[in-house]
Amino acid sequence: MEFNITFAQAKTHVDNFVSFMQSLGYKKSTQKIVKQNVKLFLNSEEDSKQLTEDSLYEFVLSRYDQTLQPTRFNSVLGSCRRFFSYIYRGDFSIARPVPEPLYLPEPFKLSLDSFLSEQSIRNAKCTLLKKQKAIVDLFMYLMEHNIYSLDELSSKIILDYLQEKIPETKAYIRSYLRYLFSQHLLVKDYSVLVITTKRPRKLPTVYTKEEIRTIVNVVNENSLIEKRNKAIILIIATTGMRSCDIVRLKYSDFCFEKKRIEITQVKTGVPLSLPLDEETTSAVMDYYANRPDSQFENLFINQNAPFNPISTGIIRYILRKAFAAAHIDVTGKKHGPHSLRSSLASAMVNSDIPYEIVQNQLGHTSDNSLRSYVRFDIEKLRVCALESQPPTGNFKRWMEGGV
Repeated sequence: MEFNITFAQAKTHVDNFVSFMQSLGYKKSTQKIVKQNVKLFLNSEEDSKQLTEDSLYEFVLSRYDQTLQPTRFNSVLGSCRRFFSYIYRGDFSIARPVPEPLYLPEPFKLSLDSFLSEQSIRNAKCTLLKKQKAIVDLFMYLMEHNIYSLDELSSKIILDYLQEKIPETKAYIRSYLRYLFSQHLLVKDYSVLVITTKRPRKLPTVYTKEEIRTIVNVVNENSLIEKRNKAIILIIATTGMRSCDIVRLKYSDFCFEKKRIEITQVKTGVPLSLPLDEETTSAVMDYYANRPDSQFENLFINQNAPFNPISTGIIRYILRKAFAAAHIDVTGKKHGPHSLRSSLASAMVNSDIPYEIVQNQLGHTSDNSLRSYVRFDIEKLRVCALESQPPTGNFKRWMEGGV
C-alpha cells in the first residue's frame, strides 16, 4: 500500500487519528497504547523517507520476535495498520486484500451461477459458499486437464477427481452433477458415480431443566457484559433461536406487547415468531437500557469500542464459560448453543407437545426434521420396543459360561 506521504507528513496525522479513536468510544488507555505504538514506528525512520506498509513490516519483524513476543508484535502491527487505514480511507477498519478475479470458461460460470441460484432457495449463505468452493475446485481440476466445456466431461475424469475428496465435497459435487443432468446440460447423469458414506447420526445432546436453570443462574448481572450474556442465554434456552439469528437481532424485533420475537431466519429465509417470557423480556430490556451507543442496529454488540456486532463465536464462548462456571458435566457431550436448542426440543416433546409445534418453534422447514424429535420421545419409543427372544444354540451356551 502506497500513501505518497513521508514519515514527517504522517506524524501530523497522529493527533487527529487519536481524536477519531476517541469519537468511536475507545478507552483512554487504549488510545495511549495505540498512540505510543504509532509514534514508535514513525520515529524509527528519517522524516524524509516515504511511508509504505512494507516499511512497517520490516520494522516490526526486526524489532519483535513473532513467536516469543506475539502480544507485542500484534499490538504494534495492529495499531499501525489502523493508522494506515485512517490515513488512506479515513476510517478505522483493516481492509482485506481483494482477491484476483477468477477466470472461468463461460459454460462453467453460467452453470455454476444457475446452480447456486437454484440452491439459494433452501440453503444458507455459508452453505452456498461451501458448495461454490467445491465446484470451483472441480473446475480448476478440469482446466488443469485441458477441459473447458461440460461436453468434455467423462466418467474417468470425475472418478479421478473424487479419489481423495472428503464426503462433504463429494456430496456437493453430486448435487451439482445431478442438477446439470436435470437441466439437460449433461447427456449422462454422472451423479451416480459419486458414492458417499453417511455418518451415523448421534443422539442430540440434552440437558435437564435443572441444569439449564443452573446455567442461567450462574451468570450474574453485575456488569454490562454479564447482562448481555444472560439475555443471550435466556433467548436460546427459552426460544431455541439459532446463533446466526441472535447475532442479527435488533431491538425492534421484540414485540413486547404481543410477547413475541418476530424475525426472518438467516438459514431458511422463512419468517419465524417465537414466544417471549417475562424473564427474557426483563433481561433484554435491562441490557438495552445500559447498552452503549453504536452505529449498528444489532442488539448484541462487543463490550469494547468500536462496539461492533458480536459473532457466533462469541456466543459459543459465552456458553462454554457458563457451563464451566455451573460445574455441569459435559464429558463426551456438546455444550454450545445448539445443545440448548436440542434440550428445549426434548423438554417440549416430553411434555406431549405435538411434533409439528416443536418443528415450528425451532424454525425447521423440512418434514425430515421430525425424525430428530421422535428420538427425543423416549417414553413413546418404549411402546415400540420388541421383546428379546430367548438365546439358543452357541449363543445360549456362551451366555451360560460355556465355550
